[in-house]
Amino acid sequence: MSYSHRSYFPEDFHGADDNDDENASLLARQSLAQLEEQREGMAFSIEQREEGIQQLQTSFMDLNQLWKDLGSIVSVQGGILDNIETHIDNSQAQTQAGAQELAKAAQHQRTLRSRLCCLVLVVLLAVVLFLFVLSFIKYM
Repeated sequence: MSYSHRSYFPEDFHGADDNDDENASLLARQSLAQLEEQREGMAFSIEQREEGIQQLQTSFMDLNQLWKDLGSIVSVQGGILDNIETHIDNSQAQTQAGAQELAKAAQHQRTLRSRLCCLVLVVLLAVVLFLFVLSFIKYM
């Protein structure tokens, strides 16, 4: 067995300390690089979320505008429907008044017809009477 000569004095470990410092420095740089990658990944994720939030906000604003437009359309349509309802009510009242006027006109026409018949009879009777009187005067 051979024993190698090892020294346990600090000056003998000087080379090992440099190697440990390099390893620690390398490890620190790798950790920093990983942290930087994580930070960039988080920043990218945050940017994507912000873009998503912006899109949602735009969509909500568009939806809000659509609801406002729909509300104004409904309001206008409601006014139009009220106007149509008023016209229907007026038409119904005028139709009923027209039907009453037609009934009155039919009654007047029947009355006029019977009066006209009576007048024709009176005129015929007057003509017949006149002719009778003329013929009586002629024979006299």
